[in-house]
Amino acid sequence: MSGKKLFILVSLFVGIPLFAYTLTTINPEHARAIIQRIRIDYLGAYLLFSVVNLIIFSLVWRLFLQHESPHFTLPHLTLFNYRMTGFALSYVTPGPRLGGEPTRGALVSNQTNITKEDGTKSALMDDLAMFIGGLVFDTIAVILAFFVLPDDWIIKLALGGLVATGAIIFVGWYAFVIHGGIQNLLCALARQVGLDTYTNTKSGQTQTYLHKRTSTLIHASVLGLCTKLVMAIQLYVLLAGLQSPISFLSAVFLAAAIDIAYVIPSYMGVGALEASQAGVVRLIGMSSGLGVLVAFITRIRDILFSGYGLLALSYYTSDQLKS
Repeated sequence: MSGKKLFILVSLFVGIPLFAYTLTTINPEHARAIIQRIRIDYLGAYLLFSVVNLIIFSLVWRLFLQHESPHFTLPHLTLFNYRMTGFALSYVTPGPRLGGEPTRGALVSNQTNITKEDGTKSALMDDLAMFIGGLVFDTIAVILAFFVLPDDWIIKLALGGLVATGAIIFVGWYAFVIHGGIQNLLCALARQVGLDTYTNTKSGQTQTYLHKRTSTLIHASVLGLCTKLVMAIQLYVLLAGLQSPISFLSAVFLAAAIDIAYVIPSYMGVGALEASQAGVVRLIGMSSGLGVLVAFITRIRDILFSGYGLLALSYYTSDQLKS
């Protein structure tokens, strides 16, 4: 059995019981009442903000593609569709939202003067920028939660542990930077998205590659951070549409929980997404069943977007076979 298949089986073995347990926290009558009072206009706004995030994703990728080719002119809709193929493939890839980068690189190379390898590396840089933006957002959310959430010593202990872990990692990274330079820090992050597969870290090729793109990476990471804020807006609107309004800060906590759930190595976030939402919603004083419902809506939306991405992949690959 391959390592990937074993990973999927283990993640499902852990995730499915966790998923089943979160279902037991739902009061069927309460859930039915919430569903019956959903406001369609707010649900439409939630989907609209979700599409805005997808557009930003494609803009982040475009930044790196334009660095590779200053005269890059691929139409926005075409690049958006290429990016959606990556979204679809990453959704069914175990672990963090990674996957489909070689496919994206191949699609771009067939329509532009960018090589498949450069297209793939630009897709990985896109992943790196989103990873950095998410890391900043999630860290800030956890620190804020430590000071804002209810004064429960168990909660404080858990959050304190997260903050302490983050602080230890930060100190380690800082020491790494002092002794090895900022490019080595970026290289360490780049390895998390697999960039070292296409560049030689030992010969300094990865460092040189990142150094030439530092400015673009900073701008792209800021956009990546913006996508997390838009995610918080999505949840703020969604909860308002469910007639269960929350503060924007609470929406930030929910957004961070979703982001962390998809980073946890589980297949399609099974169990982790539902459990994280149920837990955070309880912390902000609402029923855990509401959190599970939010997770379900999020999952349905992502499955629909993934379906669109797979249709786009089918269309472009069949079109290339014909030509």
